[in-house]
Amino acid sequence: MKKSIKFGIALLVIIATVIVTSASVMAQSGNAMLRFVHAIPGASAVDVYTDGQLTISGLDFGTASTYVTVSSGDHQLKVTSSGSTNALWEQTVSAADGSATTLVAASASDPSFLVYPEDLSPIGTGKARLTAIHASSGGPAVDLMLGDGRPVIPGLQFGQAAGTLDVPAFAYDFAVAPSGQTVDKALVKATGVALDTGTSNMLVVYGTSDKPQTLVLSSATKGDSNSGFVRIAHGVSGAPAVDVYINGSLAIPSLPFGGFTQHIAVPAGSYDISIRAVGSDKDIATATLPVIAGEASTAAALGTADKISVNVFKDNISGVTADKATLSLANG
Repeated sequence: MKKSIKFGIALLVIIATVIVTSASVMAQSGNAMLRFVHAIPGASAVDVYTDGQLTISGLDFGTASTYVTVSSGDHQLKVTSSGSTNALWEQTVSAADGSATTLVAASASDPSFLVYPEDLSPIGTGKARLTAIHASSGGPAVDLMLGDGRPVIPGLQFGQAAGTLDVPAFAYDFAVAPSGQTVDKALVKATGVALDTGTSNMLVVYGTSDKPQTLVLSSATKGDSNSGFVRIAHGVSGAPAVDVYINGSLAIPSLPFGGFTQHIAVPAGSYDISIRAVGSDKDIATATLPVIAGEASTAAALGTADKISVNVFKDNISGVTADKATLSLANG
């Protein structure tokens, strides 16, 4: 059993290093980030070329790419059927210095990317950022509400992105209904959507008007010069999903075994970490987490289901560039 935990944590550390590197690249002057979403019903997988270079290969319907780094300024995009070089459409997009932009292709009758800037500005501990995008071509205006019917974002039109909301970190149940209708008339539901602290989340409604679907895109928000970067991992085999509290506030809801967060920007300082079963107010493991400005670490829950400990590992990202990663091994 320890062997499987060891492998799992090693894999998480590789991913963590790549995530921190991407964030640091975006923060460099003269760079921006683009992310692509394929939401055209009935369309096959596509390739995306940026300034003549293949950027994204085989993007399937209902999926999104990771953010890719580009220089700031205008870029010429060409979209083709996967494996082809014949353009389905071409489009120029502008990427401002330091920006993050999500490009959503949604309409078969007028193929193009809808352009949505993402707000990755710093956010307080215990908070997550939420917005919604209506990308269901031909669909009616919709209301985003909680599973119990309370309104979140009303009257969302096709092609429109709502303004952002900063909400408590939590695992939410959402429903999407025609505007003005009640939750029992929902067109689609998204349950157990975990909004982690320090993240920006886009809930994309896409698909056909009679059978819409949802896709949640999550990105770590930026820090400042006083921020360190923390990632939480659940490596306790046989243990249920857990809630992670930072200084008494829910920060990471419903983290399953094998799950891990992104590297989250946190102000430098010392933090109390508490691990609890989902929905419980009883600590099953605690630890003190030191956060140092400019440094990255992973706090991993390890051990067995009846004896969990929280171990903190420093992620060495010195010398890591956009095309390199480092490997660290941890024996849980």
